[in-house]
Amino acid sequence: ILFYNSFGNFQPPKRIWVSNRSTDETHQARPTCLHSTFEKTMVAQEDPPHVPASTRRKCWAARDEYFKCVDDALGRMEAGDKTASATTECRALKEEFKDACPAAWAKHFILKRVNEKRVSKTMEHQMKQYESQHPGEAPDSGR
Repeated sequence: ILFYNSFGNFQPPKRIWVSNRSTDETHQARPTCLHSTFEKTMVAQEDPPHVPASTRRKCWAARDEYFKCVDDALGRMEAGDKTASATTECRALKEEFKDACPAAWAKHFILKRVNEKRVSKTMEHQMKQYESQHPGEAPDSGR
């Protein structure tokens, strides 16, 4: 392994220590300097657990039901219903959604939805702005 400093000059590395893993589990792993040996056993990373198809379907159904509830509540709020609240009305569905899906999936779905809503709102705003500046013209598709 060659190491270069910020000026591009070769600089020998400081001592780097790694642990050798022995095939014999009773043997204690001992540190070995990389300068003296490059023999080390690679430890394979475990694959993420497989999610069965039935679990995926339950997750997607719970996600769709929760997001539909949120959309309905937000629609009523925009229409002027002051008693509508997405957080209180959809709390049980959100818990079902989080229980049905792996935590990383639930986080991903929520962030994805937030980003899609943000992009949609931005596009609507830009279209309204364009239409107000260029009445009667269709926006250029860029093709």
